[in-house]
Formats: sequence, C-alpha cells, structure tokens
Amino acid sequence: MLAIKDELKARDVKQSDIVLKKIDVSKLTKNAKQSFIKNSPVFGTRLFGFANVLGLEIQKGKRLGTEFSYYAKQYGSVSGIIHSDEDFEKYGLNKKEIAKKLRVKESDAFVLVAAKEEQARKALDAVIERAKQCIPGVPLEVRAAQSDGTTVFLRPIPGKARMYPETDLEPITISKDVLANVKKHLPKKPHELQADLEKMGLSKDLALQMVHSRDFILFEQLAKKFTDAKMIATLVLAGKGAVERSAYDALLKAYEKQVLSKEALTDAVPKLLEGEKISDILAGAKKVGIKIVEARIKTIAAKNKGKSFAAVMGDVMKEFRGKVDGKTLSELVKKHVNIKN
Repeated sequence: MLAIKDELKARDVKQSDIVLKKIDVSKLTKNAKQSFIKNSPVFGTRLFGFANVLGLEIQKGKRLGTEFSYYAKQYGSVSGIIHSDEDFEKYGLNKKEIAKKLRVKESDAFVLVAAKEEQARKALDAVIERAKQCIPGVPLEVRAAQSDGTTVFLRPIPGKARMYPETDLEPITISKDVLANVKKHLPKKPHELQADLEKMGLSKDLALQMVHSRDFILFEQLAKKFTDAKMIATLVLAGKGAVERSAYDALLKAYEKQVLSKEALTDAVPKLLEGEKISDILAGAKKVGIKIVEARIKTIAAKNKGKSFAAVMGDVMKEFRGKVDGKTLSELVKKHVNIKN
C-alpha cells in the first residue's frame, strides 16, 4: 500500500481528482460470456490516475482490485467488481469501447459493477472512497483474518468519541412507512410455517423437522416446482445437506413423470450419499412396462402355487423393488393371481 501511495504521489494524483462519475454501459455488455453480466444492468466509473495500479499485488494472491471488490461487496451488496487491469477477453467485453464510454484516459483506470442502479451506486461510491484512501497510504479499518494468512476489509475503525451508536457511520432516518413495510414483510414464525406445511400434507412430526432444518429454503424452492410436498420433505431431510439441488430436481422430475417409483425415489438419496452418480441411479431404476410386470407376476405365482400372498409378494418385490411402485405391485398381484391371503 505504501508503494502504491508513492506511485500515485509521483503521478500527482490527489483525493479531489478521484470522484464518482457513474455511467451506464449496459449496451456494451449485452454480449458478455457470463450471464451475470449480460442479464444485468452494468455501471462503471473512471478512476483518475490509477492506470495499471489495480492489478498490483498488495497481499499474497490479492491485488488492489480485490481490495476494492471487498468494499463494493460490503457497501453495495454486489457479487464483486470488474476492473480495467483484468483480462477482458474472458468476459467477452470490448475494453476500448467501455473505456471510451467512461471517458477514460491513458493514465486512468475504471471499475464496472453488474447490479441495479442503486446497488451499483453504493458499490461504486465505496470503491471511490477506498481509492481516495490510497493517497495517504494505509487506511484505518478493522480487518478479518483469513485462513491463508491474509486479511480482508470488515468495517471502519470506530472513532475515539464512540459511545454507542456507531459514530463512524451516518445515521439513518427510519420513517413510519419503512417500519410499516418491515412489519408487512416479516418472515412467518416457526409455528406458522409448521401449520402451512401440515396443510401441504406433511405430518406434524415431519413438518416440525422441516421447519427447523437448515435446508428449509431448499424445500420451499422444490415445493414450488414439484407437487408432492411430503415426498420432497422426506428426501431433503434424508439428504442431510449433502445432496446437490440438481440431483433433487432430476429425481423429482423422474418421479412425477412416473419414470421412478416411490421406492426407487426414497432409495436414491442414500445411494447418492454413498457416492453413486445420479445418472447411474436413474438408469438403473427406470420403470418396467406393466405388461412385462404382469407376465412375470404370473410366472412367479406359478412357482409359488399355494403359498400366501406375503410369500408371492416378497418374491415379486425382490425383482421389481425400485422399478414398480409397491402399491401397484400389490394391486397387480391381487388382480391377476388367485392366491391365499
């Protein structure tokens, strides 16, 4: 940071030169390779006198641009920034066109943020303020230690006159409208969520487990897409947070299309936890045609002539478990085979 301070001093860059000039460059980013760029508004600002500075390493594996990104994330709630010292080819962007749009000179740098305008303004403003702190050198701030021995920005250091509330942060006026809006959008209480789940068909015990599960949001997302809420909850709880969302999607899609039986579906999650691939599970559990099943049931019954329903059903389940729903098998056995109960 001190080397950067000296470099900026040599370039005669002053804090007053570093100002926010937010410009919409969305028209120039529509063909970006990454969806988070091309599907979002993109705003940028010039950084006076910072050409080739953002790529300088300030910690092991971290550059000044990385530092600016942490500020943007903290203050703008964005996923990060793109800066002019990066390789723009990997984004599929034309660096020269964007620089021209932002009125960037040869001695300047620039920063881009993909976010809605208000978010982008906060993020870019944070970057500008952090860039200004490069002029005096090392900023006064609280930093969080990382496992690799580096640190990242956490928050400003409180002033010496601090006596709660925080004196280094601007006060926020909370109006009655804001409070009313907060009350309107408060999340439901656990017992209310449990009641909702019971209405969706979950038992009281299953609903209680689901409400207190760390995967409750995953359950909600899946329940909006698929119809059997009870089955979804059973699968998600069995997955114990170790099964990917895409695997649940594939299993439930196959189940609703009647490609997977209920038994095959409930057996799938333990197999996934043991390391089996979802593609292998789906391939091995495809349903067998009813005509084939009926023919096999007659053959099995003939070999078990005079035996009880349970005995015949047991042999049938050995062959078709996971491939045909148990209830369906039971009905077919009763329908096509004259046996003792």
